Formats: sequence, C-alpha cells, structure tokens
Amino acid sequence: MKTAGKILAGLLAVLLLVGAAGWGIWFHFSRQAPYAVPEDGKEALFAGKKVMVIVPHEDDELNLFGGLFEAYLRHGSTVKVVFVTNGDLYLPRETRIGEAIRAMHEVGVAEEDIIFLGYGDGYYGRHLYNAYDGERMISQAGFMETHGADFHPAFAEERPFTRENFIGDIKACILQERPDVVFCNDYDSHPDHQAVSLGFEEAMGEILWEEADYRPAVYKGYAYSTGFYAPEDFYASLNILSTRNPSDSDSVQEGIYRWSERVRFPVSAASLSHSLYQCSVYRAAVQHESQNAKIHAISVINGDKVFWQRRTDSLCAKAVITASSGHSERLNDFKLLDSTDLMGWAAPYDGVWTPEKGDADRSFTVTFAEESTVASVRLYGSPSKEDRVLNALVTLSDGTKKETGPIGPEGTEIQFERTKAVSGFTVKLLETEGEKAGITEAEAFAAEAACPGAYLKMMEGDDFVYDYMTERDGKAVFTIYGAGTDISNSFVLSCDNPRCTAVSENGTISVTCPKGEKCILSAEDPESGLTDRVRVSNPGMMTRWGRDIERIWYRASGYAMREGSFLYRVTEAVERRLGK
Repeated sequence: MKTAGKILAGLLAVLLLVGAAGWGIWFHFSRQAPYAVPEDGKEALFAGKKVMVIVPHEDDELNLFGGLFEAYLRHGSTVKVVFVTNGDLYLPRETRIGEAIRAMHEVGVAEEDIIFLGYGDGYYGRHLYNAYDGERMISQAGFMETHGADFHPAFAEERPFTRENFIGDIKACILQERPDVVFCNDYDSHPDHQAVSLGFEEAMGEILWEEADYRPAVYKGYAYSTGFYAPEDFYASLNILSTRNPSDSDSVQEGIYRWSERVRFPVSAASLSHSLYQCSVYRAAVQHESQNAKIHAISVINGDKVFWQRRTDSLCAKAVITASSGHSERLNDFKLLDSTDLMGWAAPYDGVWTPEKGDADRSFTVTFAEESTVASVRLYGSPSKEDRVLNALVTLSDGTKKETGPIGPEGTEIQFERTKAVSGFTVKLLETEGEKAGITEAEAFAAEAACPGAYLKMMEGDDFVYDYMTERDGKAVFTIYGAGTDISNSFVLSCDNPRCTAVSENGTISVTCPKGEKCILSAEDPESGLTDRVRVSNPGMMTRWGRDIERIWYRASGYAMREGSFLYRVTEAVERRLGK
C-alpha cells in the first residue's frame, strides 16, 4: 500500500509539474499573441463614413461584421448597428438586448449607436414578412407590437407587428440616419434572416424610387455560411486564414452571387490575436452568453470579411417598366430572390417576372426617368435550376441589339459602347426552359461600379497576412492583393530589422527572418502610392508550443466539457482573467 501511495504521489507530482510547465509556456505565448501591426494605408476604405449594419438577431452582428467595427471606428467613421428582432423566442428580450449592448462595447460601439427595431423572433403559420396587408401578427413568444427594454427602448415603441410596419421601420431607420454604407445579411437558412434580407431589399427599392439624391453603397453578406457555420479554421493554420467559399463552385448559396465577384474587406489587426481568447470578436461573443456564441468564434474569426455589392445606381431604379404579360413590377424591386412562404421553407422563386402562357411576345420594356448613356445591362435569371432563360435579345432604344446567351441567377452582364444617350431598352426572351423561366431583376448602368476604397493587402496564397509567423526555416513568400487600383509587379520594400530581408520580384515578395527575430515589413506600390505593413516573426519553440497547448485546451474545453464541470469553471476563470 505504501508503494502504491508513493507511485500515486509521484504521478501527481509529475502531472503538476507538467501542468505548471504547460501553463508557463502558454502564458509566455499569450503575452505575445495580440497582433502588433501598424494599421495604415486603409483610409480610402474605412475613413470618414457613416456605416449601418442591419442584422436579424443579437449575435448576428458578429457573424456578419466581426473584425470590421474596429477598422471603421479607428479611422473616424461612425457605425450604427440595427437589430431587427429582439431574439426573444426562448429568452426575455431584456437578456438579448443587454447582451448585445455589452458585446458592442467590446468592439467600441457606443450604446447610443445601437438600434433595436423590436420585432418578434419567429411567428406561427406565416412569417411577418409574408403577412397579408394590414394583418396583425403574433410572435411565437406571444407579442404583437414592438418593444425594447426599459434601459433601451425600441426604435418605435408599440408598433403593431404588421408587414407594413416591418418594412416601414427598416426604411425609416435608414432614412433617419442616411448612412453612406449599408451592410445587411443575405438569404441565410433561417426564416428571420430571410425576412430581414428581403425586407431590407424591399425598403431599399422604395428608397431608390423615392429619394433621387440618396444612393448609399450596399453590401450583402452571409451571417451563417461564411460566419456562424463556416469551417472551424482558427487553429487550422499557424496564421489567420481568410474566409472560405461555402460552395463547391463559383456559384454561392441560391446561385445569386459568384464567389469570384465577392468584395473583400481586410479586418482590423487590432481585433486579432494568435490566441483566440484575446480576439475582440471572441470577447464580444462571450457577452452573448445565452447563445453560447463563443463556441462559434473559431468559425467567425478570419482575416477578411466578404460581401457582395448591390449597386444602387441602376438606371432602372426609377424607370417605368411595362411587359407583354406577367408581373413587371418585380423587375426593379431590388430583390433578386423572394418567397411567399418563409415559414414553409418554400423555394425563393416567387420574385421572377415570367411571361404568361400563350404570350408570343415574351418581352418587357424599360423607360428611363431621363435619357442616359448605357455602359451595361445586367439581367438576373430565376434561381430555379429547372426554369432557365437560355437566350434573350436586348435592344436599346437607338436600335443597338445584343443577344445575352444563358442568363443565370448570378446575373449576366451585356456591355455596350456609350456612344449616345438612349431612353431605355427592351428585353425579349428568345429561348427558355421550364414553365417559370424568367427574369428576377433588370439593371442598367451608365458607368462601372465604384470601388469601396482602394487598398493593398499582403497575402500568403489567398490569405491576408497581418502578424505573420514563419515556419521554422524563417522563409515566407507573399503576393499583393490590390483593390480598386492597378498594381505593378515590383514593390518598394522596407524592413525595420537589418537581420531580416525582403526582396520584390515579378509580383512576389520573398522574406527571410532568422530564428528569434521579427520585423515590420512595408510594401508600397510605386504606381498608386498605396502601402501595406505587416509584422513578420520567426518565434522560438516556446511560442509555437504555447499555441499548440491553447489549441488542445480549446478543443478539450470547448467541445468535450459539460457546463458547470470543473474544466468549464477553469476555462471561465481564464477568460475572465484575460478580459481584464
């Protein structure tokens, strides 16, 4: 018995020593984990803007926009966050509202810049978006009108849950603030998300028709497939990875966007760390305790945020559209998708202009509010794979004709030489497949799309780099991503550590960083004058082991523990300590 006791005591001593050593290694790593990167060269993208972020539920703001709050705020922009619902299906609205306020405090958004529209989280039978005209709906939590919390009222208190009020409040909120840039979730796999996406687009369509002098930049993105349910990739690489394509092809989600046409926004380096626990998105997610949002931070945190631009400068926005038959009003309502039954998970194929059976002409005509030159016409086909437009003829009012070929839901763009102003155009369907083949939206533009702001970003492969750890050999090869500008194949480099080297050749940057060294690497494009700066380091084994220890700890504590267990309580204590 004495021998067994000595063995157990010895084993315990060894475990304690190993644990203490592991803690020391991790502590050494954690002190160096926050990214130390000079954040400059992004002023054209982030500075001097009024930004609005519109999302369905409290925590969706992180899924959609996490990492960008600090980027805009640091450069002097304002950010308003709009929560359309109270997220009150299972919890009191005060809980979710309080969590959202605390989460936004973590990323620098003041409470006065947070707006709660106060609508219900889920409905019975029909969703609020699909309600009949004037129908007053009741949410699944038993509410019939908008409310906030005593400590933070709703945008408009005691508004009946009607479709008109739902669209009207989104519209009124936008017009009250008149943001320069609007970010909103797209058609995620949740009825509330779908309703907010479609409701926002309907409100924006009305704004574009009524407000001739207001044309904000609009970006749609996914809170789920590129955020909440994205790959759990924070620990998949030594360095931060960029957002991955959620589709196996270039076509994304319901086929209305192409991955190759995404707009990439670099996140704030100040929001990042080599330690998950010290990323601001994680700290904010911890505040959404009722949703256990911190578990999904490993998916949400990436080196970029991706969106798709919905242009608001279409000549069709205020155009008069007539058709040989069918619902021509669907062609310029700003909606690429629509559904009459969100709660029934109906396919979003209801927003399509389809000629009636027996219509031999099968055409529509767009008449602009005033004559304009036309650089391009863009047509979006039905998202249904069984109903497709295989070819159509576009005829400008001056007689210029061009055939389209197949028109997919991602949009087909037809280019024209802007030789003279025209009053509009006609589209005639020549060949179709399926009974409901048609067009969801018609757009025409006098110029190319405006870039959100020119910037450079160094990359390894397709991943944006900020605070980059090399492999043990100290070598790395970077390329330059240039947004909104043409870049050269040779860059002006500078490095603040003479023991590190960087060489630019044929569009690549080769970096060498000896063991234990670090440097700030700057790259300037001589043609545009744009710059980017990153930190490159070749850390010792302690730092590399520390990250491995955190990764193992996170896996063990995040997925294999029960709430209330010893391991759970220890993890909570660590997080509280790091949050101080």
